Amino acid sequence: MALRIGLVAGTGSVTIQHGTGDVLNYASYNLKYSITGGTINFHQLQPYQHLGSEQVTLLENAAGTAIGIESVVRTYLDAFVGAIKTL
Repeated sequence: MALRIGLVAGTGSVTIQHGTGDVLNYASYNLKYSITGGTINFHQLQPYQHLGSEQVTLLENAAGTAIGIESVVRTYLDAFVGAIKTL
């Protein structure tokens, strides 16, 4: 099951959905991610909470397209995770 993540334009909100589960919203500035080996972890900073893990290669953008390799995943996420960003 893939983890889908994307910035909601104009809101500063990031949506995260695991597989066909609920779509959850988080403020982009309140998120952090880390990659260890082939696994990506997402965390909410305040209050601190682990939001989920997935294989890097299974991460999808908001449209449901696989992002791919680690360097592309980092470029995609660094554009909005951990920053006040609304597009």
